[in-house]
Amino acid sequence: MRFARLLVLAVLLVALTPATALAYPQSVERWRGVIRAEMDAQNIPAAERAWLEKAALRCINGESRGNPMAGVARHKKYQGLFQFSPAFCRGRDMRHSGYWSCRRFVKVYKQAGKRGIRRHWRATIGRL
Repeated sequence: MRFARLLVLAVLLVALTPATALAYPQSVERWRGVIRAEMDAQNIPAAERAWLEKAALRCINGESRGNPMAGVARHKKYQGLFQFSPAFCRGRDMRHSGYWSCRRFVKVYKQAGKRGIRRHWRATIGRL
């Protein structure tokens, strides 16, 4: 009887939890606040933020699963949260920094809009 009550409570808890809270693993969700802070810092209009946040988290999940060091150990051309190529770096290579990667992703959006994001990460974000 006690197990049945716990099971019902667990089902209710999952049912009442917003879908966005369960959307990505913790390794990806930890970057949500960084993306939001970068959107503030780069003055992204409020109307565009929901799409950009969704695109960023989908990219992080698909490209690196939230690991800012993805691709580094194998000396791959594409590295970091968003798997940037060396062409995105001016001077010092900062692709392994999650904060730099989030800043650069928002900057790509600011410079080229949805078209720029879709061009670089088409396979990852799909038809977002």
